[in-house]
Amino acid sequence: MSGLFGTTASAAPAGTTTIGDLKNDVAISNPPEDTVSDLAFSPTADILAVSSWDNKVRIYQIASNGASEGKHIYEHDGPVMSVDFSKDGNKLVSSGADKQAKICDLQTLQTVQVAAHENVVRSVRFFELPNSNGPMLVTEHKPPLEP
Repeated sequence: MSGLFGTTASAAPAGTTTIGDLKNDVAISNPPEDTVSDLAFSPTADILAVSSWDNKVRIYQIASNGASEGKHIYEHDGPVMSVDFSKDGNKLVSSGADKQAKICDLQTLQTVQVAAHENVVRSVRFFELPNSNGPMLVTEHKPPLEP
């Protein structure tokens, strides 16, 4: 019987906490020092961006054999919550607990702050509207819950 991904799901053996076959997994070089909050693959190249609670965004080149090479790191002033590539793959946007969104130009490796809010910026994404002059950003930020 076919499931969502072409085969029927089966139960994992008792005591197993990993789902899937990990024999081909490859660890990235110089991984984050704290919890990974988000990751994104470039739509145009073998590049992986990883955001983390260690306040850093790491950008890796991924080889066809799965090996990784660190290409760039930039920081926020607090945990980084979200990353997203532009459609053309030339820019990476990130958002964080420092209440900022930043864009890194992947050609020049220059990073600039592009948004500031009163609360944590939990998520940020590039998007394009038909007939627009180019990509835009949308950020999600909510005030903390009040007691």
